[in-house]
Amino acid sequence: MKAVILCGGSGKRLWPLSRTTFPKQFIKFDNRVSLFQQTLLRLAPIVSGFIIAAHHAYRGLIDEQTGELPADVRSVPVTLLLEPVSRNTAAPIALAASLAEPEETLLVTPSDHFIGDDTVFRADCDRARRLAENGALVVFGISPRYPETGFGYIETRDSRVTGFKEKPDLPLAETYAADGRHYWNCGIFCFTRNVFESELQAHAPDLDAALSPLRDSLSPTHAVILPEKKFGALPAVSIDFALFEKTRNLALVPAGFDWSDIGSFDSLADIQSGGAPSFIPGGPVYSLGGGKNLVLNQAQLVALIDVDKLIVVNTQDALLICRRGSSQKIKEFVDTHAERLTRQIESGPVRAEPWGVCLVLGDTAAFTLSRFTVRAGARLDDRPPPGKSGFLIGESGEASVYLDGAEARLRTRESLPLIPDKPYAIENNTGKPITLLQLVMGTKP
Repeated sequence: MKAVILCGGSGKRLWPLSRTTFPKQFIKFDNRVSLFQQTLLRLAPIVSGFIIAAHHAYRGLIDEQTGELPADVRSVPVTLLLEPVSRNTAAPIALAASLAEPEETLLVTPSDHFIGDDTVFRADCDRARRLAENGALVVFGISPRYPETGFGYIETRDSRVTGFKEKPDLPLAETYAADGRHYWNCGIFCFTRNVFESELQAHAPDLDAALSPLRDSLSPTHAVILPEKKFGALPAVSIDFALFEKTRNLALVPAGFDWSDIGSFDSLADIQSGGAPSFIPGGPVYSLGGGKNLVLNQAQLVALIDVDKLIVVNTQDALLICRRGSSQKIKEFVDTHAERLTRQIESGPVRAEPWGVCLVLGDTAAFTLSRFTVRAGARLDDRPPPGKSGFLIGESGEASVYLDGAEARLRTRESLPLIPDKPYAIENNTGKPITLLQLVMGTKP
């Protein structure tokens, strides 16, 4: 069985901690491992390979975070399916399936969810695998703990799946939560490639036909880069809408594990502390009086005095304060102010790039200091802002730098001047990541 890991979400509901250029699946909430890394650790003992579907900008982050995992996880073969644009879940799942053998079983899972008990999860996956090998499309369902209007529901009767329900209003969600026949749809599926493709052809023939030219061009190399024009022309539909809402060949595995999609800071607070005061590791936080606050600090000291039930998220370039219970409105805030706050919403101090990761260490009117982590075998093309000069400084490893028609080697503690308005390139021809500092000087307008 191979795992198809969906790694393309932008995580707007956790802004400003999560940004388009560094979404929630890569955030290390406990300062140890990210949700993406937890997903690989959880799956490694039960799968023969990972197929990771992600936006191409996240390639550097994926390489970096997989490289931090134990050797037994790193030994699991990885294929990257790199998307130039987002097309929801149907297209990447279908293309990932085409990279498997015809009879192979696939377990599809998001990379940004919390799962509380790995042992129970693996046992449920084994049940799903057996059902899939008997010819079913298998969906995982979570027994509702409360009436939730933000999830889709799976409807059952006599243990059979009878339908998928869109996100309900509160009265209907209360009915679903109480009747014992409805489950939260957690977005985890299991099937064999040949059954999935047969069902897709029968129930989504237009999508299946549109995928055919792309399928024919794919080969299972380490990194499959999807062509922007062809992939961008595909319909942006979910696999639920394209297939699961139409087929009758469904089986349900009622999940026995704790689960959360971490779709808000409130759900994160519940996982962290069950509602008690929670200061997630990071920058300094001090409090006097009050309680039941969630604080995530990545910047200067945060002090709380006699305040209750607040969510405080402090990053280097944005501060969010809201009441506990109101964090579902963050996406509405982001959408409402998207035009005015484009830079702050899309990108923060940490930015994922196809070549690696950029971290802004300092940004003033006089200079900008950034750290580039360039993955093995990658190339970075850049140029100083108009009229500005600067330096590249080697921090670790050895880089090949191409500037003004010349090639130079940049080693640790060495520097190279940047020429105003001249493009340059950095190549990492070593077998491991390298880091450099870029200092750009010049008064901002």
